[in-house]
Amino acid sequence: METFDEIKEAVFDEIHHLMRMANERINVEMIAERDLFPDVFRSSLMKDGVKVGKDMFNRRFQFENGAVLGAVGAVNAGNGLYAIKKLIFDEKKYTMAQLMAALDADWEGYDEMRADFASQPKYGNNIPEVDAFVADMYKLHADTCLILC
Repeated sequence: METFDEIKEAVFDEIHHLMRMANERINVEMIAERDLFPDVFRSSLMKDGVKVGKDMFNRRFQFENGAVLGAVGAVNAGNGLYAIKKLIFDEKKYTMAQLMAALDADWEGYDEMRADFASQPKYGNNIPEVDAFVADMYKLHADTCLILC
């Protein structure tokens, strides 16, 4: 990949793919739980559970009783993308090959480079460009969840 936009698009594509896979896993687990492990006690605690007399996974609720794909790591991912853009593409202090080598080595032997990446501005410090990266991550999450519904 030659440009930051290509890298960002590839990261977003991978996140989208992983979210689809996680959604499918959750669906399979919920079907298995419904079919193999009915939960009479939890089902009875649901609204009208005793009156309806059905397992909670065999009912429709006003608010669905399903799993959630949380946006865990969105802030870290946004911060990381910002650091890559700034240090590799804007300032050209490092190359992607150098970053890949450092990551493959778990930063061992790359202390100065790791410090440079760790010291980049972070979300929540009133820096619009960084905050925009994190907002993009949450938008990707929300848009992907809408597609999966």
